[in-house]
Amino acid sequence: FRDRVVAIQKNSRDVRCVRAGLADVFGSLGGHADLTFLDGGHDYATVCADIFTARRFPRPGGII
Repeated sequence: FRDRVVAIQKNSRDVRCVRAGLADVFGSLGGHADLTFLDGGHDYATVCADIFTARRFPRPGGII
């Protein structure tokens, strides 16, 4: 993936860093994301729920 990685500043106008529940985040972003980084609970049920939720929101070509 190195050819697709771009280093950006946290305060970039193109990046929004949000700490909240996944469903709340996607609702506030208008429903779609280019990249979703999951770093939540560390138990099976929570991870499955996050992945299931995140799969509904990527833009075409988006990455989870």
